Amino acid sequence: LVACVILLCMPACADACSCREEPLPLDEAIANSEYVFYARIVGATIRKPWFGERWLMIELEDVIPYKGGSLPFKEARTSPYSSACGASVIVPEVYWFFTDKNGEFTRCGRTQPAYTNEGM
Repeated sequence: LVACVILLCMPACADACSCREEPLPLDEAIANSEYVFYARIVGATIRKPWFGERWLMIELEDVIPYKGGSLPFKEARTSPYSSACGASVIVPEVYWFFTDKNGEFTRCGRTQPAYTNEGM
């Protein structure tokens, strides 16, 4: 029985998140992101499509683009699991987002509440 529990844990342990000790410098984070924008988070829900992974979908309002122009997505997303580098967010709150072309961000990136002294 103990062996079964260990074997069930192995895939999750193998996918553990590991971030750099320090986040990328701001200019590198901007260069590595498809979209950088300022937005108000008004909701967050976990959704799973018919196939694929679960996502924490972040509902956005009052979006102000900084890089990438107008967003081709209506919601940003992150994994709901910290082991997959999912980020926690505060609702409601204003954030700076650094995302890929699909609106995805991780806790290893520079996405953060706008009121912090780090970053933008």
